[in-house]
Amino acid sequence: MIADTVIAKAKAFAVAKAMFPGLCLKFVRTCLGIPAKYPSAIAAWRAIPGSKKHTGYAPKGYPMFYNIGIFGHIVISNGDSKNVWSNITADHGYIKLVIWTMFGKYLGWATQLNGVDIKFDEPPKPPAKPPAWRNAPYGGRVIKSGVKGNDVKELQFHMGHKVTGVLSSTDALAIDKFVLANNRRYPRGTKGYLGAADHTAGPKTYKAMTGHA
Repeated sequence: MIADTVIAKAKAFAVAKAMFPGLCLKFVRTCLGIPAKYPSAIAAWRAIPGSKKHTGYAPKGYPMFYNIGIFGHIVISNGDSKNVWSNITADHGYIKLVIWTMFGKYLGWATQLNGVDIKFDEPPKPPAKPPAWRNAPYGGRVIKSGVKGNDVKELQFHMGHKVTGVLSSTDALAIDKFVLANNRRYPRGTKGYLGAADHTAGPKTYKAMTGHA
């Protein structure tokens, strides 16, 4: 479950002008996808183990409880340290975003409701955009120590070296090591032969190391 999904459901009820008169517990458990169990918010609060109860303003999506009348009250934290989503019985039970301190005695928030533990997952993160130099076109030049450019960065990336954009002597030695290993697999005269290990990467070596020209 994702907290933003719970908030989205609360917003949808507000936009649709859904009415929950005297049904704060039903509103909250519906947004959280939790089945019915207790007859009131205060009964639900009393049934929650002490280890699942917390003080202060709740993180986004968690239920917050108040001691109002004989039934109590329950709302959903908006996660902004200021507001909560609540049904307003005095206004036909419409769902509204209101200041969390507007209700009676605050009891706390909980990571459980109706016997169901509440745990939110992190929302999926968009895949990281690769740097501009990744898979950049290669101009076919011979790359050697001291040479700079995006093609050097690409080589360093595929070697697992620090990407600086300047080919170092360490990079050059790693290229030689790759060439020698490759030439043992593809000896002189075969298609995959890369030529001499001379501290440089030409078109054949570059393609063999990066997978593209």
